[in-house]
Amino acid sequence: MDAVSDRDFVVEFLYVSSMIMIHLSRLSEDLILYNTKEFGFITLSDAYCTGSSLMPQKRNPDSLELIRSKAGRVIGRTTGLLVILKGLPTLSPEMLATDLANYLVCKGVPFRQSKGVTLNHLSVEDLKSISPMMGSDVTHIFNHQHSVEQYTSPGGTARSCINAQIEHLKELLKRQKD
Repeated sequence: MDAVSDRDFVVEFLYVSSMIMIHLSRLSEDLILYNTKEFGFITLSDAYCTGSSLMPQKRNPDSLELIRSKAGRVIGRTTGLLVILKGLPTLSPEMLATDLANYLVCKGVPFRQSKGVTLNHLSVEDLKSISPMMGSDVTHIFNHQHSVEQYTSPGGTARSCINAQIEHLKELLKRQKD
């Protein structure tokens, strides 16, 4: 369940982007500071500066200021995604409702009703009253490990599929190395 609802790759991209922007922002701040008359360590090219409408002799390092200002936006997007992800539900019994529906479909019966309780609290007798096709093996539906292991097609979540994908990636990396 965690593997198919995983959004870590997006968070990692945003985190790396945030770190890049933080470093660029700090570098921009240093360049702006070192360009001032008080420091005078560097002189920025006119290509990276604009003049002031009030003081024509003043040169504003707009490109560096824009870099500094964009860092906050990227950091904010990272924080926003983290807040969204922390509230997403994962491993509640209701998440296995599709497994129950799939079980019924495999038996040729559509799933249409329940008793108003969470699915994992229905007894085998309750489930049999919905459909006589349900056997005592229906209790496996409410097992997360079973849910993961039942998907054995290429790219599936079963351990054997994951191991096959890892081996395939190892082979690709080995070929690239050679």
